[in-house]
Amino acid sequence: MMNVVRFAERAHGDGVLLAHALGGLAYMLLDAGRWEEALATYERASGMMSGRGDELAEFTLLFGKGRCLIAMGRHPDAVLVLERAYTWFLGRFGDNRRAKELLAWLDRARLGAAGALET
Repeated sequence: MMNVVRFAERAHGDGVLLAHALGGLAYMLLDAGRWEEALATYERASGMMSGRGDELAEFTLLFGKGRCLIAMGRHPDAVLVLERAYTWFLGRFGDNRRAKELLAWLDRARLGAAGALET
């Protein structure tokens, strides 16, 4: 995937196509437990994607970033990101299986954040 990202960057520069490639790389890094790298990659991709009209891609990046923040133990940050993603998703697609999955992640972040406040 790193080669795909490098090629996309050389061929297209910063923009939507590179942001999509970075999103794929970030997901792979998250899955591999390389959370710091995944978070930095999600943030870079989000910066490129923001305001370019591909709201579904932006949602996907937010969802991944939220899951990454949970894995890093940064629950309060994850709550903010996942609430934004959840609100957008419900408004666009309604309450469905994917919304329930997202809500489960949001609840997990909220529980972690509440636990952090207690200690």
